[in-house]
Formats: sequence, C-alpha cells, structure tokens
Amino acid sequence: MERKLSAIFIQMASTILANPATPPSHEAAAVALYLTNVAWMRVLGVESLAAGDETFLSRMGQENRSLWRELKSRNVEALIKDLMAYKLAHHSDDRRHVTFCGVSEQKVRVEWTDPPAA
Repeated sequence: MERKLSAIFIQMASTILANPATPPSHEAAAVALYLTNVAWMRVLGVESLAAGDETFLSRMGQENRSLWRELKSRNVEALIKDLMAYKLAHHSDDRRHVTFCGVSEQKVRVEWTDPPAA
C-alpha cells in the first residue's frame, strides 16, 4: 500500500523549517507545503511555479512578518532544490501527480492522479 501523500508532504515540508520541532505558523506551513508541491512536480518534469505565485508568497509574508525566520532560507529556489533532493533521495519511484495541496480544517490535504501514460 502506498504511503499517504499528505504524510510525505508534511515530512518533506518540515525539512525546510528552521525549527522542525516547533509547530510552524499557518503562513510558514502554507509556504512550506506550497514549495514542497512545486519541488515534487519539478522532479516529475512539470514546472508548477507560476508568475502569480510571487503574489502568494508576498501575501504570506505580509500576513506574518516573521514568516521567513521560520524557514531555513529566504531563497525560494534554494528551498525548492533542497526539497527536490529530498524527494529524489526518499521517494524517487513515487510518480504521483499532485492536483491539489492545501490545509483544510487544520489537516493537510493532497490530491493526486496517476502519472500520465508515456
């Protein structure tokens, strides 16, 4: 049985938190999960970082001025590269394509489809 993708994403996202032992703010959790989604899909060859995403990251930073102190870096691309390396090291054979990733009623929810046929 495949491991729940939400559990994998929570574990991956925690690797870019400055202090994984401390529960992150809502904004830091949202950004970490978002970047995890981007990294996951990039490993699968799907570019999912869109132009409007800068607005999302900026809004999260405005809602929580200490957001970036909760993450290991302010460098979004470096965080994504770290997450990509994690996926390749721990879940290289998992080819599920993420269609939705978010937090609903304080639970991480990840929806996915099987990879497209080659």
